[in-house]
Parts: sequence; C-alpha cells; structure tokens
Amino acid sequence: MKKVLAMFLIGAMLLNLAACGSTTSGSNETKNETQMEDKNQISSAEAQADDMEKAVSGERPTQGNGKIGFSVHTLGDEFFANLDTAVHQRLEAAGYKVTTISCEGSAAKQVSDIENLIAMDCEAIFFFAWDPSAIADVCKRGREAGIKMYGLGCTFEDKDAYDKIVNSDQAAQGLGAAQMASDWIDEKYPDAEDQSIEVAVLVYTGTVDSDRRSEAELKISELNSKANVVGVYDLAGASDQNVKAQEYAEMMQSEHPNLKCIIAFGGDSALGSNEVYMRDASLNRDEFAIFSVDATTVIYEEINKSKTNDSLYRGTVSTGDDLSIDIYDCLVDADLEYMDENRCIYKPITIITADNVDQYLN
Repeated sequence: MKKVLAMFLIGAMLLNLAACGSTTSGSNETKNETQMEDKNQISSAEAQADDMEKAVSGERPTQGNGKIGFSVHTLGDEFFANLDTAVHQRLEAAGYKVTTISCEGSAAKQVSDIENLIAMDCEAIFFFAWDPSAIADVCKRGREAGIKMYGLGCTFEDKDAYDKIVNSDQAAQGLGAAQMASDWIDEKYPDAEDQSIEVAVLVYTGTVDSDRRSEAELKISELNSKANVVGVYDLAGASDQNVKAQEYAEMMQSEHPNLKCIIAFGGDSALGSNEVYMRDASLNRDEFAIFSVDATTVIYEEINKSKTNDSLYRGTVSTGDDLSIDIYDCLVDADLEYMDENRCIYKPITIITADNVDQYLN
C-alpha cells in the first residue's frame, strides 16, 4: 500500500515539477538544482506515504518514541484494573507501548515508580497522583527531561508539575451521589419527618481531591431535611476499601439498626457495604439504598439487580463514558477545546441509576 501511495504522491509532484520546468532557462546550474529538488520532494513523498499508511493501519504518529508510562494507585482495585486493560488495548492498537506500575497506596513508591518511567525515556507519563505534593518534584524532573506529564483525577498547587490534567469536578461527583440519595429518600419516604431518615457516609480524607468529594457527599443534610447523618466513616489508610467498608458496614448494623441509606466514597466501598447488608435476612431491602461515585461493569450489574432488590446498590456517578478515550485524546491533543487556563480538562459527570443503566450495560 505504501508503494501505491508513494507512486501517487511522486507522480503528482513530478507533474508539478514538469510544469515549473517549462518556464526555466534550462541552464546546467538550474537543472542540477531542479534534480536535487526532485530527489528531496520524492523522499518527502515517500515519507508522507509512510505516515499515511500508518494512519490507515492505526499505528501511532511518527513523533516521539511511543513509550507510555502509566502510574496507578493499585491494580487490585477493579476500577484501575479495568482501566489499565482498556488503556493498553486502546494505545497499543494505535502503535504505542504502555508500561504500567502500581504504587500500592504509597507516595514514596510512586516517586520511585515515576523515576523509573523517566529512566525508561517515556514519551509521556500518565499518573493518578496518590499525593500530588509528594510527587510534584519528580514530575517536574520528567518535564525537564522532555517527557509529557499528564495527571489524572488530581489537582496540583504547583502548575509546573504537569503538562495537562484530565479531571472531573470532585465536588460535583460527591454532590451527585448525595443528590441521588436525596431523590431516593423523597421517593421512598415522601411523608417522613425532618431528620428521620438515618444516613451513613463513607468518606476518604487526606488529599485535596478526596476531601472535596467527601465534603460534598456530607451535604446530604443540606439537600434534604429528612436526612440525618448518624455516622461518618473514614476510609483513609485502608489498603483495601472494599474490605474496610465491610468492617464499617458491620459496625453500622450494630450502631445504627435503623439506617436506611449509605453514601459511599467510591465503587469499592459501595460494593463492600452492599455485600454486608445483602446478607442481613431481616432487612427490608426495598427500604434501603447505597449510592457512590465510580463506574465499572460490576457496578452497572449491581445497579441493574437493584431493580428487583437483588442488590442495594442503586446509583453511581460516572466521570466520563470511557477514560481510556480521554487518555488517548490527551496524548494526541484532541481535548484542547476543553482545557482551562490551568491546563486542566474537566470531564462532565453522568448520573447512573436503575432508570438508565441498561444503556451502559449494552
């Protein structure tokens, strides 16, 4: 195919050169210059044909070495595991080579991980910052080495630490989960008195972004006067949020037997809570609900099962249709129209409940 493209481009250029040659003086000097120009343009045509062939076949652009680093919190989390698979599939189909390293919830390890990716001479490094302030310096070193540093779902005070950040409004995410809980309370308990519906909130504190989401989830009492937040449980420091949420859910059952709703920080903590409460044979499932942020196939399946009360997980906030697409768009600068003055690209949130989950499952 490349030969066909090259012949087409070369033919077009030679026709153009022939037309130009009819107006020249024909001197030896001019002929030599023209011959050299012919060779240069033929080489250019072959290069263009090569690029066109790569574009058609899905290979990556010729700029850069194609090495992409990907630093995540943990591959033991379903969200990160599924995203990692999707990123590898999408970028490798475009001709890139992706190396993923998991920091396992350690800022110190993430610094070391990014140093290793820099040493590999990556073209770009995407990272979910465990602690933005802790990795700011190493990210700046990456930029100084000519590597594009792209943050995901994080916020940096030091604007020199990144080239772009793909994010969604953490406060909007938390508020979306709280709003779903409020809507459910109004639908399920239309005549309830103020502060009569007990709610527990699973938060995650310690970073700017997690604090923003957690604080927004706690606004359930402001959104709905019927809601009474009787327990706030912090997931900070937990190596496995699903397991920690199960521990907290068992505490909730003991401490707050009249609890009606849980707003979870993320998908793992929602799934853990759901597992514990689904084991309670005495629970009136129709009168209990769990809401969260995050979107995975497993979450969609649980929300779908809530239609028949075979799950208590009734809604979640998605931060985008496909983050792997957002990552690719960031890499090829297809997202610049969404970028603000701080080089942050904010993706809109989507509310997913039993009413619309079918379109995401299909």
